[in-house]
Amino acid sequence: MQNSPKNVARVAEGILHGRIAESKGEQAKAIRAYQGAVEVQDTLDYNEPADWFYPARESLAGAPFFALDSMRTQRRCSTKT
Repeated sequence: MQNSPKNVARVAEGILHGRIAESKGEQAKAIRAYQGAVEVQDTLDYNEPADWFYPARESLAGAPFFALDSMRTQRRCSTKT
């Protein structure tokens, strides 16, 4: 069965919004965006090759680590000045 291009685009949209939120330091917003992408991706039918090239869960799982790394970087920069 073929997946709706609209749903595949919704996965991409969630990941994009998550990446943008992460770049602004808005970690909670990023996690919510990734969760939305995962929810949509879970509704997609299995296809080979996959309609979306990697699991959105990878972005969701990495978000807390990115937040921790960002906090450490901010601390290092603030102590150097």
